[in-house]
Amino acid sequence: MPAGAAFHTLSAQERHSIDSWRIRAAERGLDAVDLIARNWKVRGARAIIGIFRAGEPRAAWLLGRGDGAWVVIDFETKTVIGLAPGLDDALALVVP
Repeated sequence: MPAGAAFHTLSAQERHSIDSWRIRAAERGLDAVDLIARNWKVRGARAIIGIFRAGEPRAAWLLGRGDGAWVVIDFETKTVIGLAPGLDDALALVVP
């Protein structure tokens, strides 16, 4: 599904960023990325993006936008891997 179909809370530029990132991720061997809008129930978050590997029931990474910044969480290591000012920067923390 194109990112634009799922993420109505994101700007057109952010949706384009996700679509471009998915291509880069596939080119770097992360060939099974599923970005799906879900009800994450995280209070205060303006946008949340779960990044899944094919066949996995849980997100491998979670990107959340709060007050002017994105946080990137790696669920496999259970760590925050960074804060980023924009979605492009946040996605680059997962796959540059």
